[in-house]
Amino acid sequence: MRTISGPAIRAVLSRETDKVFVPLLKIAHPDIATIFICGDTAQVVRSDGTYLPFPFDFVLPPDSGGELPRASLRIDNVTKEVVKALRALTGRPRVTFMLVLADSPEVVEYGPAEFLLGNAEWDALQVMGTLAYQEDIWMQTVPGQTYTPASSPGLFR
Repeated sequence: MRTISGPAIRAVLSRETDKVFVPLLKIAHPDIATIFICGDTAQVVRSDGTYLPFPFDFVLPPDSGGELPRASLRIDNVTKEVVKALRALTGRPRVTFMLVLADSPEVVEYGPAEFLLGNAEWDALQVMGTLAYQEDIWMQTVPGQTYTPASSPGLFR
């Protein structure tokens, strides 16, 4: 169940509103400084950091239970900062998506939704990637242990 604030509910249900919903992205990995991005024309200051304006598209995964949920992400590559950070990585960064109101950025109206960035590609204009929950589950070996005479001598008598 998702809960949203009273001002957000009034903004969604009213015909006209002065409330602005702002999407936020945080890209974190131990190898790089955390990247804070907001989908607005002005920066958003929160207690966890200052989110700089970068146009981006974030498509949430469907709420179906039949497949592993995947979201997609596209960030404008105008300043090349995101690509520079992604090139420095050894592994996949964690991407956190949140939706806040511009006049109350500390109150998260949707999220935080955490994903792992995979299949990151970029060109001169944009950075694209797929986002998945718990994709590492499919990378684990089953069974987790290898049965050899040294590790399981009872099996080899």
